[in-house]
Amino acid sequence: MKKYNVYPLLSYTLFLSAFFIPLVGFIGSFFSGHYLLKYTTHKNNRLTLTYIILFIITYMIFYMYHTAYILIILYPSLLFYLYNKPTDKKIVIQKNGLNPIAISFMPILILALILLYLYNFDSILLEELKTATDKIKEYITYKDLHNNFVISDTNLKKIINLVPSFISIYTILINYITIKLFVRTKRYQYYFKIPDYYLPVFVITGFLILSHNNILKFIGINSLVIFGTLFFLQGIDILNYSLNKFLKEKPFIKTLIYVIIFSQLPCLIFFTIIGIFDNWFNFMKYINVKKS
Repeated sequence: MKKYNVYPLLSYTLFLSAFFIPLVGFIGSFFSGHYLLKYTTHKNNRLTLTYIILFIITYMIFYMYHTAYILIILYPSLLFYLYNKPTDKKIVIQKNGLNPIAISFMPILILALILLYLYNFDSILLEELKTATDKIKEYITYKDLHNNFVISDTNLKKIINLVPSFISIYTILINYITIKLFVRTKRYQYYFKIPDYYLPVFVITGFLILSHNNILKFIGINSLVIFGTLFFLQGIDILNYSLNKFLKEKPFIKTLIYVIIFSQLPCLIFFTIIGIFDNWFNFMKYINVKKS
């Protein structure tokens, strides 16, 4: 059996590992979409049918994991595959239209909101977080460490209210990595820009943070966290574009730059701001001018 025939199973296993082996699985799950998308490049309808039947049979047992896999991995990966047209271009800059990274988090965000606030899943999460914090506190006391670990119920509820943005970021990052790895095998460069139709939403929801209504405030906070991630990726892709032009043959220097950026909070904020202003100034255009 050819190695790509196990890619769907590998994809699902990597995704599940985030739930059962969090420390290692969280990193591994970021490559789940890559193997699924890589499998779609091969034609094997019979095996595909086998995986579909197996997926349906096990859905009754692991329905929540299956649903999460469909919304976080399967939907955006296949979306990119179906609408990704073959190109002879060496550089593809996608902004408006069907932008798979920009809309990848929508289904899982809607599901998270439904579970949290229509099915009282927030109460279950609150109890789980209380149990987890109690165990951490017991461990700290048992080890005779300085016991200053206190998280109030109010703060736990605030953390739960940020779950929609956390799971959205997780989905966005998975699909960003998936697409980057996929286009690399196709030997062209893909750069992400946030669509113009998101800008009014970003501005309007940003002002909701100033609201005295707790619901509107948390909508604003979640929205800013999600948009902050998208703008950061746009800023990072501007950096990627620059490095690929000027330091293409110097991988060590490129790696060093990335390590510095991702280890420094001011750098993360700076590239988020760059991403925001790029929608008006198109910094890649000036990079091209400088290069010529």
